[in-house]
Amino acid sequence: MDDAWLKCRTKSVIVDRHMVVQAFKNCDETVSVDIHVVAIELNYGPVIYFNVRSSIAMKDGDMWDNHPFQWSKEYIDDEDGTVGNIIDDTPAVRVMIDELVSTEKRKFYTGTDAGHKARLIKAIAMFWS
Repeated sequence: MDDAWLKCRTKSVIVDRHMVVQAFKNCDETVSVDIHVVAIELNYGPVIYFNVRSSIAMKDGDMWDNHPFQWSKEYIDDEDGTVGNIIDDTPAVRVMIDELVSTEKRKFYTGTDAGHKARLIKAIAMFWS
């Protein structure tokens, strides 16, 4: 997305946050992955520019047990390795974005924080406009 295009269409910044999640690779290697989440309310229609960038790309052939993009392979931009889209601005999307960037520690019965964030990234990206 062109920065000039985005700048002239920004209504408000919903979130612009860096977070570190622990991912697991090759069944035994713990890797810290920095993810940068940007959500910007655009000034036309009820839509949001949603973009997530990962410090470690998820490439074909890598054996990740969990990675923030593991469920979003079809939404990954091959040029820069980000997940992003223009998505509908709905109350459900806003709640998911808040949950994605939440720093509150949660207890997961089936999964990890990275896996939870991976599911949220996919769910949000599916609301593309």
